Amino acid sequence: MPLICYEIIFTNLIQQSNKNTNLIVNISEDGWFGNSIGPDQHFAKSVFRAIENNTFLLRSANKGFSAIIDNKGTILKKMNRNEAGNIEFIVPIIESNKVKNDLIFFILLITYLFIFLINKKNEK
Repeated sequence: MPLICYEIIFTNLIQQSNKNTNLIVNISEDGWFGNSIGPDQHFAKSVFRAIENNTFLLRSANKGFSAIIDNKGTILKKMNRNEAGNIEFIVPIIESNKVKNDLIFFILLITYLFIFLINKKNEK
């Protein structure tokens, strides 16, 4: 799934993607952030997207951080701000489990609500 620049910060774009999405590629123009913390925040969001979607994420950013991030959020290879070069890595393709992740989230949400309602009832 290709994500251009700031699209990486929106979880819903990836959640609405095809359930078979098994690789995220983010190409970004981080030069407009200047010397602010913008590139750091932008890069941090990339780590979250890799974890949330249990997939590898490849990020290429001029004036920002370029990296290969695995599905657990580990930064396997990284180039720092303003560093020129290339990164090579054989990326394993992971079978998507997006439906499974959504199911786990809803089960936890319902469990939390159930516990909350029981505690609320016992307080009265």
